[in-house]
Amino acid sequence: ESRRRISTTEVERRIMERLEAEDPSLIDDAIRRGVVEPVDLVTPLQDDWFYAGVKVSPGHIASGLVLGRNHETEQIINGLEKHACALIAGPSGAGKSALLWLTANRQSSRWRWLRVKATATVAEGAAIVRFIRSRHPSPQSPIALAFDEVDGANAPLWNVLEKELSSLSSVYLL
Repeated sequence: ESRRRISTTEVERRIMERLEAEDPSLIDDAIRRGVVEPVDLVTPLQDDWFYAGVKVSPGHIASGLVLGRNHETEQIINGLEKHACALIAGPSGAGKSALLWLTANRQSSRWRWLRVKATATVAEGAAIVRFIRSRHPSPQSPIALAFDEVDGANAPLWNVLEKELSSLSSVYLL
């Protein structure tokens, strides 16, 4: 009574899920290679040179060294919730990294944050997508990817991830 046809695409998807289940090393390849890593937003980082102009990291946020930018952070969160993707742009030293990590910290109780290493390349995009899909993001358990540096070298990776992950709900790219 409730039978339906299964498309070849659905068959292929199920085959891939099965293959990944048989070889879990494929799923965790991105973590093993160090292309993505969980973001540590609780371990403080003491940095005597912080106010001399160093790049902000999650540890600086945990230490309370970064001044809050509530309005900008809220704008980024709203943009992410609406579009699932946001790019913070500005000149060197403008506070892009601070906004990224302030946003991650603000959403840390709601979203699972993973950092995409600045050295990651487009060739590693498939491994990142497999890893994200394997974590089954959902409205109850969303995943956010943090790029602390998007430049000419890794912009193609950003584009691939934006395209490949756009079909998944509850995945955010910042």
